[in-house]
Amino acid sequence: MYEIVEDFKWAESEEERSDIFSAFCASIWSCANKRRTWTRTIRYRVNRAAADSELGRIFAGWTRVEYPACKSTTKEENWRPILRQKINNLYTRYFDPEIILDKAYLDLLKTPKRLYYEWTAGAEMDPADVETQIRRAME
Repeated sequence: MYEIVEDFKWAESEEERSDIFSAFCASIWSCANKRRTWTRTIRYRVNRAAADSELGRIFAGWTRVEYPACKSTTKEENWRPILRQKINNLYTRYFDPEIILDKAYLDLLKTPKRLYYEWTAGAEMDPADVETQIRRAME
């Protein structure tokens, strides 16, 4: 990459700079590190003994919470895939409203699972309150 920057810096004309820049962009876009999205799932299992209770039935309805995700890292060490990953991440952060990056939002999606494990650890819970907390978190 340093060679490209040096070539651009010492180019003798705007046309030459334009060619260097076009080749640089083409190199980045042709790299194999494409933007990839998929659906992630927050899962847990309600044990059979608890499934017959009112709280167990509430939690059983929320054992799978799905949300869209995107690859944000690369194991490549070459500059092209690394730079392309940075561009992919910037696009995801600023232009893709479907991908969830906010930790607070992800924590809300984990509310049913968190409450279930608190309940199985012995916390006293009111079914109506649990249902309200889950509904609010999912909104």
